[in-house]
Amino acid sequence: MRRAFAAVALAATVAAASGSAAAPAERITYAVVASNLQYRTEPPPARFTADLVSIRPDGRVRRPLTRTQAWEDDPVWSPDRRRLAFTRGTPVCHAATCSGSNDSAVWVTYASGAPPRRLTRPPDGYADSGPAWSPDGRTIAFFRRLPTDAGTEDGVYLIDAGGRGVRRLTSTRAEARHLAWSPDGRTIAVGLVLIDSRTGASTPISAATAPFVDAVAWSPDGRLLAFTNDRGVHVVAAASGGQPRLVAAARFVRGVAWSPDGRRLVFAGRRTPLREHSEERIEPSTDLYVVGADGRGLRRLTATPGPEFSPSWR
Repeated sequence: MRRAFAAVALAATVAAASGSAAAPAERITYAVVASNLQYRTEPPPARFTADLVSIRPDGRVRRPLTRTQAWEDDPVWSPDRRRLAFTRGTPVCHAATCSGSNDSAVWVTYASGAPPRRLTRPPDGYADSGPAWSPDGRTIAFFRRLPTDAGTEDGVYLIDAGGRGVRRLTSTRAEARHLAWSPDGRTIAVGLVLIDSRTGASTPISAATAPFVDAVAWSPDGRLLAFTNDRGVHVVAAASGGQPRLVAAARFVRGVAWSPDGRRLVFAGRRTPLREHSEERIEPSTDLYVVGADGRGLRRLTATPGPEFSPSWR
């Protein structure tokens, strides 16, 4: 498998995120599949792999960050914007039902152009995914679980950002795709369950009766949680819970993130009706959308033939 990483593009993206005079200060990074047709051969053709790309919040200047034959997902920037954590695995076990290990692990790449580094090595049959940085940039939280069923090693884990000291924080299997670390560093949100980042103790917030939560994100001030389910994107008070507020209706939502100023949200989903096709599909095509935290100003950023997912915003 070719491991080449587009270091120049990554460095340019980080320069933009760091406030370079030649580019706007913010970028949205996400994963995209070139085609969403279901493959029937193994190994799958390259067009069924997922790569990481970045785009400006205005929908312009789209840059590829990875070009490999792996399935890359869950990109998230470190607080200092110098490192990008993501997951990398075998395409056949991400895009279709897989009975064995999907070889998914957490990797980190660097703005300096240094080669990406593999941080985690799950036990045989397990997959690591959904990395989230601690606010101080020293630790990464991630999921470890069997792809198809509950396992004895399932849970949320922590690892030093340098790749040392793996520690199991919880032993409960989580079905959510993404977790989120609170800005004060005390809490990790897994769906609408809050996990103490030191002890692993869990506390459901009062809105935990909402339908299945796929992804969650803390607002920069720590007051709100954005989450996604089969109805769309919602916002709820992190401390008191209460009734969630629907911000944007959408289907097949695959990830949500706050803008650095806390005024907007980016999410990947589908808002247009499905059309009948004769081809077998992995899943419907999805695009990136930006919407105000108050639900106003919804606009589409991308329009591609395949699924897009897991946005982060720095």
